[in-house]
Amino acid sequence: MRTSTDVHQFLSTYPFGFLFDHHTEAVCVMDPLGNLCYVNPSATHWFGIHNNEWSLTHFQDRIVPDEIETFPYYFKRAVLGESSEFEITVHNESNQEVELLVKAVPLELDGQTVGVTIYMRDITALKKKEAEALHSSRELCKSFIEHNRDPIMLLDLEFTIVFANSAFSRLLGWSKSSLEGFHILQCPSIPPNLVKQMSDYFQHVIAFEKPAHAEDAARLELLDTIRITDAGQEYQMILSITPIYDASGHICNWAVHLRNNTDKMVLEKQLEQLLFEQQLNTELEKIEHLQTVSHLAASISHEVRNPLTVTRGFIQLLRDPALSQGKKLMYIDLSLKELDRAEHIISDYLTFAKPSMESDVSLNVNKELDYIIQVIHPFASMRNIALHIKKANQELHIWGDRQKLHQALINLMKNGIEAIEGNGDLMITLQVIDGNITIIIEDTGNGMDQEQLQSLGTPFFTTKEKGTGLGTMVAFSLIRAMQGEIDVKSECGKGTRFTISFPPLS
Repeated sequence: MRTSTDVHQFLSTYPFGFLFDHHTEAVCVMDPLGNLCYVNPSATHWFGIHNNEWSLTHFQDRIVPDEIETFPYYFKRAVLGESSEFEITVHNESNQEVELLVKAVPLELDGQTVGVTIYMRDITALKKKEAEALHSSRELCKSFIEHNRDPIMLLDLEFTIVFANSAFSRLLGWSKSSLEGFHILQCPSIPPNLVKQMSDYFQHVIAFEKPAHAEDAARLELLDTIRITDAGQEYQMILSITPIYDASGHICNWAVHLRNNTDKMVLEKQLEQLLFEQQLNTELEKIEHLQTVSHLAASISHEVRNPLTVTRGFIQLLRDPALSQGKKLMYIDLSLKELDRAEHIISDYLTFAKPSMESDVSLNVNKELDYIIQVIHPFASMRNIALHIKKANQELHIWGDRQKLHQALINLMKNGIEAIEGNGDLMITLQVIDGNITIIIEDTGNGMDQEQLQSLGTPFFTTKEKGTGLGTMVAFSLIRAMQGEIDVKSECGKGTRFTISFPPLS
């Protein structure tokens, strides 16, 4: 075992200069007691101290007060055989602070630590550059948060609000002074009944602050919540909490990000309401269609009874043995025609009554009007109402659903017939007005006053004793669905005129 004197003498005579004199880094060699045995020219230049002047004590005097214990700690670890690398701040010859990257390496001889080699690299410029980059990054981050359109708050590791951006104040009204310095769960924008929700979510996020797997990250779902303004107004919000890491990979802050979801929620509710109304209108159309079918059924049965009665009379006459062959043939021919008329009436009724798939096609309005008149004619005849038809001399086509057009026009014609007390007239005209294909339905019924006219087409408004008002509403809806327009004029005691216009098929 060598004595400390032998070790110091060995180190003082060892040719370290051959190894380190031209080394760009500052290098010195010390014995286990901290006495300086060698200093290379770079170290002499940095600190202005020569071999015979420098010791561990002298070096410690150069260390800034906050790090005074750092060098002795790592020096002792090196004496015990453990290499270490650390950063330290010292004063140079000009008393300026210098950042050093220091490496303390044990110097062994025959298995015994006989000294410590100290390598020192000036990293002041590097540290300054890193500090500038970090400052720039922080300013960029702060600018991003401050100018973000969404409310954002920064929390420290104690979950205290240290920063709230301007968007938070703009949307929710709370000033920075009423937010910063408070624990996140004391934030005044959190409704009292949702503090527990926020607490549970926050604990959930902390539990997965650094997910090891993608499936863990997926569990950090967003939070649908509510925040209140300083005036008490509620906003639907989507909230997320994100950890912010420093350069060493440790969490240094938490970011609370809020996004106003109120408009989206309102739109979703409006969409739900619109879908509900569409479904309701579809059901009302079906109900009104069935109601119209049931009303027409009575008139159809009356209309069918006439040809059947005539046919029955002819068949009874055919039983007369004195009847001539010519008469028999004439009666048979008349009977077949009456049966054909009955079949035609039933066929038209069934075509209208049966449900059909929705399909928009090109419609020849003249032909469709012929069909509609055949359907409504028995109903008009049963009530002693004369139909007057005036059609265009040319083929007119529109784009729409055949069944819906039938239902809408039959409803309006049926309403016109029912509005007439006793004998009367229903005029139906097809013509082109201002480039549009126009159907005019005019009756000589009781008419309506201005107040009734304004309510026409609204649910459950009716001028009939047992009406529901749904038929007219559905008719208006069906016509508008085919890009049609409706104009209604009426006068009490004189009747009502419906003008229905469709754009022509290009």
